[in-house]
Order: sequence, then structure tokens, then C-alpha cells
Amino acid sequence: MINDKMNKGYRYMVYNNIKKEYQFPKICETTEKGANTLLFKFIGNDARKYRFKVVKVEKEKAYQIVKDLKIKYKAERIHREIENIPLQQIINLVKENDRLSKHKMQEDTINIKTYKGWCRELEEKEHIKILDEDGFRNIKNFNENMKFTKQEFAKRLANCTIISC
Repeated sequence: MINDKMNKGYRYMVYNNIKKEYQFPKICETTEKGANTLLFKFIGNDARKYRFKVVKVEKEKAYQIVKDLKIKYKAERIHREIENIPLQQIINLVKENDRLSKHKMQEDTINIKTYKGWCRELEEKEHIKILDEDGFRNIKNFNENMKFTKQEFAKRLANCTIISC
């Protein structure tokens, strides 16, 4: 119990002394014993070999290492399927994809507005008015205060008649 309190800012991870890199992103434990147990669970008696070492890493650095390892392993899986593209280029593409998908998720959760709010934004920024609301009328109990993400609103807007003002 005392040991757990001292290790709150640290994680234990597996370091390969031969390859000089961290391995096994799933092994990121708060205790050394927990990391050793998982290592034996994953690779069995090969964990006894001198090349694997459980090391103490700062929590933030550990999470960055895990993130980088996941990207690397994902890129290696893709590289096995598409061998003619250099691994480093695939790694860069995977990083960019993760960055964009995270940004898109944040954008979706942030941009939730009412129907009225989206219409106001269209009028102010795009100078467009919705003439008929056919794309929205088929929603059960539709009213002006219903909330939509930007994508939902845009999809329904495609079925509406709009004019420029």
C-alpha cells in the first residue's frame, strides 16, 4: 500500500536491452510486480531472458511511449500488407490520421447547436436562408430548439430549399 502511494507518478514498462526500445504497450503498470506478471503472461518463460527489463518511467512519458508504440505497430501491420511504401511514410500517415480523427471528434462534440443556432450561423456567415424545412420535418417532434451536430445538420440541409440573401 505504501509502495502504491510512492509510485503514483510512475509506471513500469518493459524495455528490450538488445533492440534498445520499449516493447509491449499493454504493459504499463503501477507496480513492478504487476509488469513482470503481465510480461510472463504474454511471452511465458522467454521473459526470464536478460534482454527484457522492467523499468520505472514517469507517468506522462509512459503514456507517450505507449502512444508511439501503438502507432509504430499499426504502421508495421500496414507495411506488411503494402510493402512498396516506406515504413516511415506509413508512420507519418498514421500519426496524421490519428491527429485528424482526434480533431474531428473534438469538433463534433463541440459543435452541437440548436436548429435555430445553425440557421443563424448560416445567415451570418454564408448569407443563406432556409426556405422550406423538408429535411427536418420528417423528424418526429421536430422543433427549432432541437440540437444537431454540424454533420447531422448539413446532411438534413441537403434536402431543404435554400436561397442566398
